[in-house]
Parts: sequence; structure tokens; C-alpha cells
Amino acid sequence: MENASLALRMAGGVLIALLIVGFFISVMVIINDNQQKKQDEEDLRQVALFNESYSSFENRIITGYQMLSLINKAIDYNTRMTTEYGNGGAEFVPIHIYTELDTVSEDGHKMLPGQESHSESRNNNKKNYIDLNDYYIKRYSKFGTSTKDKDNQNDFKNMYFMWEKTERISSDAKDAKGQRLGNVDGVGQIYEMYFREYVK
Repeated sequence: MENASLALRMAGGVLIALLIVGFFISVMVIINDNQQKKQDEEDLRQVALFNESYSSFENRIITGYQMLSLINKAIDYNTRMTTEYGNGGAEFVPIHIYTELDTVSEDGHKMLPGQESHSESRNNNKKNYIDLNDYYIKRYSKFGTSTKDKDNQNDFKNMYFMWEKTERISSDAKDAKGQRLGNVDGVGQIYEMYFREYVK
């Protein structure tokens, strides 16, 4: 009888210890879930804040002046992130601005002002689109003070661009090489904007 009583007390002690451990594990899981939820909400807030300055160019026709502002914003972001994280990778996804042209040059090609060939700045993965980041870096920013260069600058500024679509990072988005774009924290973040030349 004494052994049975001791066994019951020991079993009761083990049961109480298991209940206490289970309680603390449950509390830790709840705390971790709450912290993850707060982090997810903060990530969403950051993405929304980031997208806000780009999404103001959506669903409208913009001038060449406004396009220059958008291109500069994207290039500035890419430069800052490249300095911080290196050239791409999972830490950040560069932003690109693309346009499709309607205006045909004298030789029958679609080119932006100052371009020397129709394939210059054309994105190989997006055959009909010109990478405006690339155009700005390689061509527009190199324009000098000659009359021809000033005319090219003014020609671009006087163009119109109609927004077509915006690409945002999804949890399963992949680049041309099949690599995953960005990280989960960047889900929903704008990384490509597409425009089409609009002729008034």
C-alpha cells in the first residue's frame, strides 16, 4: 500500500511537471507567433511605404520629365542597395523601368533620342522593351552641351509614356536564371515597371 501511494505521488508529480512544461511551451509559441506577426506587419508597412513613391506613376500618362524622375529614383535605389548588399542576390532586387516605343526613326527603327542603334539598351529578355535605366546611364546622362545633345534631351523630355503594368515580387518569383527574387520580406515590392510611348 505504501509503495502504491508513493507510485501515485510520483506519477502525479511527473504529470504536474509535464503540464507545467507544456504550459511554458505553449506560452513561448504564442509569444513567437505574436513577434512574427508584428514583424510581418512591419514588413508589409515597409513594402507599402516603398511602393508608394513608385505607384504614383501607375495608371496614368506621364511626360518625359516625369519619366526622368522615375528613372532617377530607380537608379538611386539600385545604387544605394548595390553599395549596401553587392550586386543583386537574395538581399535586394534592383528596380528596372522599361518602355516600348511607337515612334519610328528615319531608318525604320524604334529608338530613343540619342540612341545610335535600335538594339542599344534593348533588354534581351523583353525584346520589345528598352531598359530606361540602361538608356539613362549609357546615353542620357552623357549628353553634353552641344545643340544636338540639348535637342536629344528636349526630345526625350517632350515624350509621353503610358503606364502598362507593374511587376511585384511574389514569394515564388524567379529571375531569368531561375533564381528566386528577393526574400520573403520583399514580397509585394515593385521591381519592374512597364510603359509604352504615347503619341499625342
